[in-house]
Amino acid sequence: SELMPSATFLLLIGSASAFSLGLPLATRVPSGMEQRQRCGCATTLQTMSGGGGELKRALCVLAPGFEEMETVAPIDILRRANIDVTVAALSHELTVKGRNGMSMLADTDLDSALATGTFDVIIIPGGPPAVPAVGTLKNDARVIDL
Repeated sequence: SELMPSATFLLLIGSASAFSLGLPLATRVPSGMEQRQRCGCATTLQTMSGGGGELKRALCVLAPGFEEMETVAPIDILRRANIDVTVAALSHELTVKGRNGMSMLADTDLDSALATGTFDVIIIPGGPPAVPAVGTLKNDARVIDL
């Protein structure tokens, strides 16, 4: 089915991220509707990148212990699709250390990112359930409200 122009996408990369939050891998939430539908990530990207409309915006939320591959790959793919990606740290400390010890510098903190307006895509990298990021994300009201 065709996607509504005002639809919001929640993109969870990796089954550990999705299942720990109790969500499918990708969820479409049309404005004004409670119904959620699964859709493939490729369909989401194709729909968002075409048409020459206004620039789409994505938010990637980083928590300490994030899964590096679940972060870097989606950011790269979305940026190649000409989508404006903002990487936001949960705290005001912008350097966030991942699960395997790699650090990533966020563009901003989550509160500042949310103050800039709405996003068309939300990326929430997680990791295995033992990783601190999963519990941190699950218990952060700002992330739940996204």
